[in-house]
Amino acid sequence: MTNTIIMAVLTPESREHLLSILPPVHGRVAAHHVTIAFKPPADMLEAYLPHHGRPVKVPLTCTEVWDDKAQAVEVKFASTNEHPHITVSLADEVRAAYSNELLARLNGHTEEMRPWLDGIQLDAVITIEALL
Repeated sequence: MTNTIIMAVLTPESREHLLSILPPVHGRVAAHHVTIAFKPPADMLEAYLPHHGRPVKVPLTCTEVWDDKAQAVEVKFASTNEHPHITVSLADEVRAAYSNELLARLNGHTEEMRPWLDGIQLDAVITIEALL
C-alpha cells in the first residue's frame, strides 16, 4: 500500500454544473472528486502514474442519496470503492469517507432515483496526491 490517493478531480465548470443540478443539502460543500483508489498497492499506483493529468469523463447514475450527515451521487467510473460516487455535501465534522457507508446501507436515509441524471457526463482530471 502506498500513502497516496488516486482521484478523478472535477473541473471547476463540472463542479459548478453538478452543484446546479444537485443543490447541497448540508453546509459543507464537497463536489470535488471520485476516488479511484485510496492507499493503492504499488502496482496500481505505477499503472496510473502515466495517466496523471489526463482528462476523463465521469458519467452520473440516476441515484442520489442523503441523510443527516452526507449527500452523494453514484457514478459509473472505475474505483476500488464498492459504490463509486461523488460526495456532494457533508454536515459539520463528518468525514467524506462516510459517503461509502451511506451508499452501502440502502436504508435509514433518503434515496432518490433521478432519471434525468443518468447519462450526464462531468469532466475531470486524473490526479495522484500524497496523503499527509
